[in-house]
Amino acid sequence: MSADSFHATVERAMGSKKLYDFQDFIDVIGETQTHVKPEVMNFNDFYDWKDVISRHFVKGKLLVTSIKVLQVRRGSLSLFVKKKS
Repeated sequence: MSADSFHATVERAMGSKKLYDFQDFIDVIGETQTHVKPEVMNFNDFYDWKDVISRHFVKGKLLVTSIKVLQVRRGSLSLFVKKKS
């Protein structure tokens, strides 16, 4: 299902119910489609990349010369970097 039609479905469901708090909103999303399960995120689910970026970026530009291999793994919040010797 495309994102536009999903959002329209959620908006229609919101119009037919009274929402008093965030849990009500989550319930509406979960009830719109059987295959959709809302995932509630908290502060710890986000990562501050400033430290990682500052080591390999200067003035907003990537120092390509300092990186030999950059690997991103699904399900991991880490960037794996091999630098040139």
